[in-house]
Amino acid sequence: MINEQTLGPIQLITVSGRFMRQHYLTILLPGFISGMCRFIQEGGIGEVSVSNKALLGMVIFAARTVIVLSATGNGRPVAGLNTISRVFSMKSSDWRNTGLILRSHLRFNVPSVCGNLIIFIVICIFINAALGFITVHTPLIDNLKDLHVLAPAASKWPVILLLKNITIIPFTFVFEILLVLFLTRGVMSE
Repeated sequence: MINEQTLGPIQLITVSGRFMRQHYLTILLPGFISGMCRFIQEGGIGEVSVSNKALLGMVIFAARTVIVLSATGNGRPVAGLNTISRVFSMKSSDWRNTGLILRSHLRFNVPSVCGNLIIFIVICIFINAALGFITVHTPLIDNLKDLHVLAPAASKWPVILLLKNITIIPFTFVFEILLVLFLTRGVMSE
């Protein structure tokens, strides 16, 4: 853990990437589960009933919750649940103290936070563009249909959403949680 009040220009990006590598099972496995559910919801294996879509939506929510809890608990979902549950038992003095820490960390780190956010946005744009390119300008979709992995009537969206759920969505959750933890505590997983 880093107990610093200053944030490096790309520190959130590098720590987020490092966190995902160190805790890939607790981050990417739920991402894969939610991605497969989105794949099925979007017709990747054929038509899905409304009730099954709703059930898949609940699984997606649960899997993404595991990612959020893992990021909050430094790779341990139960620790993340404990951290989040403590928020609901905070006293007004704790809220004031957290507000003071937040303002202090923002005051000293505005350029770095903005830099990290800009780099994060560029990474998101690049990944989204790459996923779009792969699914539109390569034979991936046709090959998946030929291999009977993708339903013949399916569009590119089941594949795009599967890929997003194992790439950019977990990275977004980890980045945002680390940002909030840094701004409210001054602590960042290393």
